Amino acid sequence: MSRSVFHNDKFFFEPCFSKVQKVFEASDFAIANLETSVAPDYPYAIDKHKLDDRYHCNAPIEYLEALRYAGLDAVTMANNHTCDTGANGLKTSIENVQNNGLMHTGAFTDEGDKRYLLVDINGIKVAFFSYTEHFNSSLDEKCFTEEGRATMLNLYSEERVKTDLKNAREDGAEFTIVYIHFWCKDYTHDVQESQLKCANEIAEAGADCIVGSHPHAVQKYDEIITSSGKRVPVNYCLGNFITSDSNMITRTSYIYELFLAKNSSGEVYIADEKIIPCRVIEFLEKSSFVIFPTSPGWRGGEKSELLQKAENEVQQYVGTKIDIDYNI
Repeated sequence: MSRSVFHNDKFFFEPCFSKVQKVFEASDFAIANLETSVAPDYPYAIDKHKLDDRYHCNAPIEYLEALRYAGLDAVTMANNHTCDTGANGLKTSIENVQNNGLMHTGAFTDEGDKRYLLVDINGIKVAFFSYTEHFNSSLDEKCFTEEGRATMLNLYSEERVKTDLKNAREDGAEFTIVYIHFWCKDYTHDVQESQLKCANEIAEAGADCIVGSHPHAVQKYDEIITSSGKRVPVNYCLGNFITSDSNMITRTSYIYELFLAKNSSGEVYIADEKIIPCRVIEFLEKSSFVIFPTSPGWRGGEKSELLQKAENEVQQYVGTKIDIDYNI
């Protein structure tokens, strides 16, 4: 993908997101999983896609500029590629994210950093959390000291989630959204038992909503009813949002929309949830990979047989417990 947007010694990722910009601009807050380092002092994936026989993810700074252009407000940074450029590369990545106007959570530079991102969104204080169950090739142990791991990384544990949720509530959070990067089988639409177990732990710990990643394929949307009777929506995997992966299972995804409101008692509740299916299309003549919302309502009424097929596939795997936002 980087190679396709490299022109005149500069990367131009903006066209990749031009068709979904309207979606994010219509939102009050947009956040996504950033599954790459952004550290110019280390090899980019365009030059070294594999290092020491492992996949290596490192994007140029222009990629962050494109995310802001697309309308994203924040990124989560806890995933199996967090440590790809080591401790110094992660520190640089965090600085570059901040310098490009994006908020973040899931990776940190100071032991005093809050382990969550607390944002006031139209008068509702929402806390975002980001954890991963795994780091590739044990790079957390090879490239970080024990103190560095404790400070900079956010490895999942049930107790850690409980503590972080408690601290966020005490800090004023009225609603909590946990992003979890599972360690499970990838390139499959089928949810694994390990994912179900982890999601249930997070729900029982007190999370209000769960968003999963890692399988690189759309998986089901569901709800967990906790032992206290609380309903917690869970998205097991939104799919790959933007990719040049040749495995076509990665080319479809969905944007999850969450609508929050307050009742007369001041309690925050989920007013509605919807999804916007998406599909990456490769334009050989323009040499780029572009993410499209599938529904014509998001594209000025323009119809497409290919995108309609992708929308049907997404709905098939997400299930019937959540509706599509057709923007009509």
